[in-house]
Amino acid sequence: MKKLLVGIFAALMIFSVAAFANGPLLGVSVAPIPGRVANLNFGWDFGDYNIEVLKGDLRTVNGNWIVSGLWTPEVSNGFGYRAGISFNSAWFPTFTYNNFSFDVGVSKRWGPIQLYGELNFLPAGVLTVNPVVGFNLLFGNLLTKDETI
Repeated sequence: MKKLLVGIFAALMIFSVAAFANGPLLGVSVAPIPGRVANLNFGWDFGDYNIEVLKGDLRTVNGNWIVSGLWTPEVSNGFGYRAGISFNSAWFPTFTYNNFSFDVGVSKRWGPIQLYGELNFLPAGVLTVNPVVGFNLLFGNLLTKDETI
């Protein structure tokens, strides 16, 4: 009974978050460094805010997961900024927090397609800067908006 109630409350929370979102997003990102693999991005677009989850190895649920909260305001003609924080974690039989990073970058939108580049600043003893380029498909922008006069 407890598991059923927890499941119902989790579903309600997910649906309430989705109600305020423009729609889901799906994309691919990569750090342009030799030997790096591409990450799958998925999450929700809330207009000027995005919640993105990145996963590199899609063969298993185990491994590194990155959860990002980004402020993505559009300035003009689809050009915008990206700023936020990412929490890097790992899922092996248990959840393990690794570190966090600050994200700063720019983006350009053409309808539902968003192309972006960002720098991830990882303050873990020695400051590490990782460049990332990628694109997202914003499903909320695929639907036409009704304009009323």
